[in-house]
Amino acid sequence: MDGQGNITILENGSVTIFVYAFGGEPSAVMTLEISALLGDVDSNGEVNVQDAYLTMVEYAEIAAGSDGSFTGKQNYVGDVDLNDTITIQDAYLIQVYYASAAAGSPVEWETLRE
Repeated sequence: MDGQGNITILENGSVTIFVYAFGGEPSAVMTLEISALLGDVDSNGEVNVQDAYLTMVEYAEIAAGSDGSFTGKQNYVGDVDLNDTITIQDAYLIQVYYASAAAGSPVEWETLRE
């Protein structure tokens, strides 16, 4: 959690958040289930060439000075190189990931980042 109370979730799974009122017992408890497929920016359940295209468009918007149009989730799953921003490298890695899987030789994201 940063100084403004923002929480960044780095991987899929469960996250439990406890809210305390000045040192007392928790006044609220919330459990979130986080589920997202890395690279799947259009949320159709698979990583494909459309995801690479959408990521390239997002990068072009940002490079042209826009804030971009991706949602928070799209930024999370589209940032496959894990550098906290959408770049042309993300679009390239999504394309390679898809092409490798389509050719019958799937690769892991960690391998692509090397």
